[in-house]
Amino acid sequence: MLIIALKITRADHAKHLRTCQVSSNPFTQEFVWVSDFANGGAWVVSSQPEDPCGVVQLSRIEKDRSDTSGILWRYIARKAATNPSGTVLPGMICSAIDQGDYDWMKTRSDHMQCEFVEFSPI
Repeated sequence: MLIIALKITRADHAKHLRTCQVSSNPFTQEFVWVSDFANGGAWVVSSQPEDPCGVVQLSRIEKDRSDTSGILWRYIARKAATNPSGTVLPGMICSAIDQGDYDWMKTRSDHMQCEFVEFSPI
């Protein structure tokens, strides 16, 4: 019986290692118009530092310069930790927070080596 339980536990653990979790986090942002941004103006998020990391949202909505019609806009999201030496959770330092840019116009490919995908509400 112990051998069967051990095999089940190992199989479950092996599946867990090959499972990627996908989640979403709804949020709201308030933007203000900055007329002298990037030769034409942009909507820039109005943000105050949050949490122990002092995270500041740096997102913006700007005209798409590649669009000759002038009707398309780009959303670019970015955040910065103003207190990178702080900790947000035990064992997680603020400098580990993802501070990269997200631009919906840029293609992105991440090889995750998943065999299973698990969707999570958080």
